[in-house]
Amino acid sequence: MFDAMGLDVDTSSSKSIQEALLGMVDENGKPTKLNLVVSNMLLKSMVMAKYICAGDVEEPDYWHYGLSVPLYTHFTSPIRRYPDLIVHRQLQAILEGHSESPISGKEVARLAKASSEKKLASRKASEKSDGLFLWMFLKDQDVLYEKAVIIDIGHQWIEVLIEMLSLNFRILKYNMDVDQFDATRYESVNIVWKADKKNGLKEGVQQLKILEQVDLKLSVGKELFIMYAELVRRDLDAPVISKKKQIFKTFR
Repeated sequence: MFDAMGLDVDTSSSKSIQEALLGMVDENGKPTKLNLVVSNMLLKSMVMAKYICAGDVEEPDYWHYGLSVPLYTHFTSPIRRYPDLIVHRQLQAILEGHSESPISGKEVARLAKASSEKKLASRKASEKSDGLFLWMFLKDQDVLYEKAVIIDIGHQWIEVLIEMLSLNFRILKYNMDVDQFDATRYESVNIVWKADKKNGLKEGVQQLKILEQVDLKLSVGKELFIMYAELVRRDLDAPVISKKKQIFKTFR
């Protein structure tokens, strides 16, 4: 993936990846657009961490990839995180000199599995809540124009990231009013827009590249959570909806 984009990123460990990301900042220490693209691609490829019972897996599987450490457990938030409470009870037993754990290995494995499932459910609920909030807001706005950065290009689509909303959209070729869509994976796409008689526009040619900023027109469908992102032609001036943008920023 990175080779195709011409990037020299050592992916042998999370530590080397983090070091590469730390180098992708501007003179003020702010992450660059390249940093956003790489971070987004890495997040999509990573599997969510799971809780395990140490006795059920081989020692190499103890490794925590995200922190790049061979042994890891967390126990700092027993009030809000049940797995921490399990660790606290076992540590207390050790400190009190007990030779056996107060919880059997079988029970720890069951609790680890249940905790992983609840953690995933919690994340999904949070994402759905954010999606519903945004859908309801966009519904009141009719349409909203926002800036986005192209983070990926496929043979039949363009993926963009709206920084302000932390939201990704994949815009399919088939949903674009184009005659031609010639893409080179991870690099660029040449688009030939159809003539737009309604707006007095002739057939237009546009080239888009990874990291390029584009304008999007956001709207919602009649059903909950259904949102649409339409790529705005460079030769078609998008209306300035400054009041709506300001309202949204305040809302956030």
